[in-house]
Amino acid sequence: MNAAPSHQMKIRIVSASRRTDIPAFYGKWFMNRVRAGWCAVPNPFNSKQVSRIEFDPGDTLLVFWTRWAAPFLRATDELTRLGYRFYFQYTLISLGATGRRLRRPRSSPQPRLPFRISKTFFPRMVEYGCQRA
Repeated sequence: MNAAPSHQMKIRIVSASRRTDIPAFYGKWFMNRVRAGWCAVPNPFNSKQVSRIEFDPGDTLLVFWTRWAAPFLRATDELTRLGYRFYFQYTLISLGATGRRLRRPRSSPQPRLPFRISKTFFPRMVEYGCQRA
């Protein structure tokens, strides 16, 4: 018996901000690269080895690792219009071991922002992780 051919689409997952928080600090740069259709990524252990990453909305899932997505929210509208699928891995920072509230930098994340993002898009597009400060 012959098996029917599979018509499953292959999806390439691009972990867009694991090394640095692109949504918080480099959203403008990232969107320029998306519009160009590619970006160059140096190997962190060998700077002479550079990979070219192609962006194609038909087969690319973008994963954004962030602690603060607020500066990037307008870009998500454009990503959606362009047909990209994306996902947020949101890190929530807990209180320190002493239980005292930690001082936050001026560019501090808004505590309710991840929940607002999940309501705006879809709950399954935001993953939460907690990290003890």
